[in-house]
Amino acid sequence: HVPRALMPTQEKRVVLLIDPPFEQADELGRCVAALGEALGRMRQTIGVIWYPIKDERQLKRFYQDLSRSGAPKLLRAELLVHPADDVSRLNGSGLAISNPPWGLEEELRELLPWLAEQLGQSQGGWRLDWLIEES
Repeated sequence: HVPRALMPTQEKRVVLLIDPPFEQADELGRCVAALGEALGRMRQTIGVIWYPIKDERQLKRFYQDLSRSGAPKLLRAELLVHPADDVSRLNGSGLAISNPPWGLEEELRELLPWLAEQLGQSQGGWRLDWLIEES
C-alpha cells in the first residue's frame, strides 16, 4: 500500500512506481487500490504500475478496474515477446501510467515498435492506448 506518511508531499509532482512480486493471486487488484489511494492523496501523482502479461482473462479484469480507478488519465503501454495467448509463460510486460508526463506517449509510440522488433522471441508486438483519456 501507499506510504501514507509520505503523501501528500510539498513537491507538486511525485512518481510512484508499483512493482509487486506477483506472488499472491490478488496482486493486480492491490495495485489498482494503491494507485487509487495515491491519487486520492495527491491527484497529480504520476503512478506507474508494472505488470506481467500472462493470463489475458486476468488482465481484462485488471484493465476494467484501472479504467474505474478515478485517475484523471491513464496510459497503457505493453511490450510482447511472445503471443499474448500462451498462459504457460511470461509473454511480455506492461505499464499502466496515470498522469503521464507530456510527450511520453509520442516517445513510446516511436520506441515500442523498435523494442518489439529487437526483443521479440517467438513473436514481438506492442500496444499503446489510453484506458482513461483526459476529459
